Amino acid sequence: MIKVIVGHRGVGKTSLLQRWKIYQPELHFFDLDSEIEKHTSHKISDYFEKFGELKFREIEIQVFLELIKNSNANTVISCGAGFDLSKMPNHVFVLWLRRDSDSTGRIFTDRPRLNSQLSALDEYHERFQPREMMYAKHCHFIYTMPEGLNEVDPEEKAILTGKTSVQAYFTLKPQVPIVNLDAVFEWRDDLLSETEFKRFDLKNKKILYSVRTNGHVPEIVKANQYPIDWDLNRPLPALNQIFYLSTHQDSIHQAIQILKPFEKSHYHLKLCPLVESWTDLELGFQWQQVDPSKRNFLPRSLDGKWDWFRLMMKSHQSLNFIRTGDNSHLDQPTLWQWLSMPNKNRNGMAAVLGAPVNHSFSPSFHKKFFLDAEVPFFKIHLAEEEWELALPLLEKWGLRFAAVTSPLKTLAGHWVGHSALNTLVRDNQTWKSENTDIDGFATFSKNLANQSVVVWGGGGLLEMLKGQLPDASFYSARSGKPRQGYAHIENPDVIIWAAGQTDMQLIPPRWQPQLILDLSYIENSVAREVAIHFKAKYKSGLEMFYVQAKSQQKFWQKFIK
Repeated sequence: MIKVIVGHRGVGKTSLLQRWKIYQPELHFFDLDSEIEKHTSHKISDYFEKFGELKFREIEIQVFLELIKNSNANTVISCGAGFDLSKMPNHVFVLWLRRDSDSTGRIFTDRPRLNSQLSALDEYHERFQPREMMYAKHCHFIYTMPEGLNEVDPEEKAILTGKTSVQAYFTLKPQVPIVNLDAVFEWRDDLLSETEFKRFDLKNKKILYSVRTNGHVPEIVKANQYPIDWDLNRPLPALNQIFYLSTHQDSIHQAIQILKPFEKSHYHLKLCPLVESWTDLELGFQWQQVDPSKRNFLPRSLDGKWDWFRLMMKSHQSLNFIRTGDNSHLDQPTLWQWLSMPNKNRNGMAAVLGAPVNHSFSPSFHKKFFLDAEVPFFKIHLAEEEWELALPLLEKWGLRFAAVTSPLKTLAGHWVGHSALNTLVRDNQTWKSENTDIDGFATFSKNLANQSVVVWGGGGLLEMLKGQLPDASFYSARSGKPRQGYAHIENPDVIIWAAGQTDMQLIPPRWQPQLILDLSYIENSVAREVAIHFKAKYKSGLEMFYVQAKSQQKFWQKFIK
């Protein structure tokens, strides 16, 4: 069957195609944009500018249909983000490539504009929801790719070739595809009717039936002896198929009290409350540890910040859930995360700490380094006000290696008695530290001699930047004015953006910088809008990240046993 890759602009379809060639070299691979350029003798950007998007979409469909007409079943084609999937022939398998950062938006400094009446970020968001709905309607499989994956990866290969088997549960929903997934499938009565359930091809698959509404159990469930998860918000019947008793109260204290009468019973208990504090997270963990073989703690949040905790519990409880897209709670790990998690944490755990942290490339970059030592690597959302409470808990749960992002770098420095830093290791009950940002920035900022430089913002990097850039002028991103002791610059050649997602309107409009150096590599960075506004060259902080991350590994290597 011909396979087609679709997904939002900038998600990584072209790079995935290149890796897929390595995974299955016997297949034939095509990038539709490249085929269009051959057909029209125009670059895509030039064609957009000359003929407009409407004409481009017509040519796109024409070239695609001609391509599949002349292709055999062993073909993979990467399509553009705006490809009209309603025109996709029925015999084509559609893979939706997504990343969790899709919804936050992307700003492109090197791609054709689609609506110049909007900002670059608003332009992306204008198309996001309609395309999201189109992908969901027409795809056959969803692959949520980790941020920053750009090298061949055994877990990705297993996903793309359909050779995945997981000891976990997957929640069924209408129009959420399940092809190539070997798992236990959860049929929730509040998400899926009996008619909708029967549309899935689940022959010889394991099924868990979960009661969330009125307590009616369909005959098909009884006849097939599907085990049942019963929510205790409704009376418990005498039915021998009930295996799990669960509660989904928002309050963890109420949830534990609801389960308390059944703690000595034969049932397996499932605690799934809304957890917004580290104190409640610890409470749920302690409850589960009383009887790990029969207790399951699955914390929920409003933003998916406990996915790392659920991964940590992978080998410590029997009931775990995964997702392929946004089919259920974002606290459920993705399939890639689940496959990448070692079954045992023999040497503690490693993590990137920060807020936000979902965009971080650290998990995919450091994965192999730590897997070789049987150490899992997590991304842990940690706000400044949570640091004092969370760090002792993480120590107790085995955190040994930490990459620290803004705004936590100053706190991390104070934790070990130093100035702001980004790298920690716990050795013999003592935290040791390094600031590898210095290595990254030294490489990133070379060739600035004889240029006037303004550092916009600074945060936890401020002291390091002052040491590295003695001749620069430092501006506050909050006031738009030079910091105390620094001179006003009439027209800087270079702006080093260290301000995060702050308002660009405070930048003096008369400035005409030639280069924007962005210390961040997030794809919706305001620095990208600044570069577009001033028609300046833009350089992402990705180079800085890779250099400092390699230095982190050199530091950590000394303490891996």
